[in-house]
Amino acid sequence: MAKLVLALNIQNGAVSQYTDFDFDTAVAAGKQPVCGNNRGLFLLESSQNDEAQINAHFTLPRTDMGSTKEKHARAFIVGGQSSGPLTFSFCADDREFFTKPLRLEHFGLKQGQSKIMGRRDVRGRRWQLRIANTNGHDFSIDAIDGLFIETPSK
Repeated sequence: MAKLVLALNIQNGAVSQYTDFDFDTAVAAGKQPVCGNNRGLFLLESSQNDEAQINAHFTLPRTDMGSTKEKHARAFIVGGQSSGPLTFSFCADDREFFTKPLRLEHFGLKQGQSKIMGRRDVRGRRWQLRIANTNGHDFSIDAIDGLFIETPSK
């Protein structure tokens, strides 16, 4: 059974989502986060976890982008930071997700951005987007802009 954990950073209000995080319980012992399962207790910020890769993703709700007409995505521009490559997926209506690689080019601590080209053959009224890490890379997304072209009525 896949498990989902949502962690809230109370200092800045950021929410992180972790999938396949195999813990049944979590508590803060002082300032140290401790999680447990049937194998024992684990310190989350311990050096013994430094090599662990944590898969994470987020999926935005379906939206019609303010228009009920059929449309296709010409391009998406994603702003944010990551420690490595990500995947960007999109789907129209209830079809399968189409996935493309996403690399946020940035310099130092500045936010980076990347342009992902859409597909003319993927058309629909409602769209959904998903971003996921690969190999446990850390990431934060600040903005997603989409350029949609409405399909002319016949």
